[in-house]
Amino acid sequence: MFRHPHEDAGIATIIDQVQKKAGREVLGLGWGGMRPGPSWQMQRSMLSKRATTHWDELIVARA
Repeated sequence: MFRHPHEDAGIATIIDQVQKKAGREVLGLGWGGMRPGPSWQMQRSMLSKRATTHWDELIVARA
């Protein structure tokens, strides 16, 4: 079984102790520089056709 280096160093225990004392948002593995997602949402009505991956969205040309 693969073990992460932080497990052997006891870092997980230290992180748990800090989070209990200061709050879960204060510290965590891999949180450096991460931001929450955008405040906007894509409008589904603006989505382009998927003609290369969905047969039912192919353009039909009639003469």
